This record gives sequence, structure tokens and C-alpha cells, in this order.
Amino acid sequence: MLNPVKAVGSALLGAGIVVYSYFTIWVLLLPMWSPEDAPFLHQAFPPRRWALVVPNLAFCTLIAGLVALVGLVLVGAVPRAGLEPALSQQQQLRTSTGRQ
Repeated sequence: MLNPVKAVGSALLGAGIVVYSYFTIWVLLLPMWSPEDAPFLHQAFPPRRWALVVPNLAFCTLIAGLVALVGLVLVGAVPRAGLEPALSQQQQLRTSTGRQ
């Protein structure tokens, strides 16, 4: 039986392979056939303009998300990972020695 984490990983890997294959066929192989030679193939894909628009939108969304996350961490709205236990140990040392 598959571990749930491995099942999710396998599903994500499979989805990534499908998306990569679809995009590769769309961008690299579709221009080799004219719409008159393979109309069924050209009907299976959106216009070529979207081959540039969709990845650029995804990239801009990724960059915006990363900038927002870094901004939230710098402001202090999102605690940094692994920093909380160190702060609590420092606070315990200060209270045991009597320092404030």
C-alpha cells in the first residue's frame, strides 16, 4: 500500500509529466503541421499566443507570491521557521539569571 505522501507525490509527478508533454507538443511539434494537414491536431490546442501568455502569468504570480511572503516575514506577520524555540530558550535563560 502506498504511503499518502508518496501517493500525492506520484500524482503531482504524473500531472507534471502530462502538463510538460502537452506544452512541449503544443509549442514544438504543432508548428510542423499545417492546419490543413492535421485539423484534428490544431483543434486540440488553443492558439499559439496562449503558449506565451500562460507561462508568463504563472511566473508573475509566483514572483508576486514570493515577494508577498518575504514582505510578510520581514514585517513579522509570519514567524520564521525555527526561530520560536530559540527565543523561548533565551527568555528562560534571562528569567533564571534575573536579567530582563
